[in-house]
Amino acid sequence: MFYAKRTKDGDTYQFGYHRAVSYRENCYHCRFAKPERNADITIADYHGLGLSAPCSFSARKVSLILENTFKGSAFVDSLIPNRRIHAEQRPLEEPFKGEAQLRHPSLKSKCRLMFERNIWENGACFEEAIKKPMKYQEFIDRWRFILHLPKRISRKIYKIIRKSLIPSRITKLY
Repeated sequence: MFYAKRTKDGDTYQFGYHRAVSYRENCYHCRFAKPERNADITIADYHGLGLSAPCSFSARKVSLILENTFKGSAFVDSLIPNRRIHAEQRPLEEPFKGEAQLRHPSLKSKCRLMFERNIWENGACFEEAIKKPMKYQEFIDRWRFILHLPKRISRKIYKIIRKSLIPSRITKLY
């Protein structure tokens, strides 16, 4: 069985996880969430792909493997010839630009503080405790969408105008 649901679909667990609302307290103080890694390899979703150098493929469904030690590097290198993985070397700073948790622990948001208060008030019922922060975040997201609408529209118009001004093929006039 396969389960997939987007945060936008109203899944309380996905909201709590992806917005760092329902983490354990120690996650907000994690000593491992920093550029200096103490494991042989680090595996993560590759956020930031293409930020430092052009990428010839889609950034969707791409994983990151950081080789932190010689042992980790040897392990990854042993997987490539057998086609267990397809690997491409990328600039080292790229994943750190795209994924904040490679630089520092998750930060507590206003939604997290609301969740903490609600979890005590609702007798440790996760579903009840997450509803109010989720509605609050939906409200904030709607306002951000509205506030940024003029900027997005002007960018779209600019791209259309720019594209129409660049000739599709160069013709010589004699």
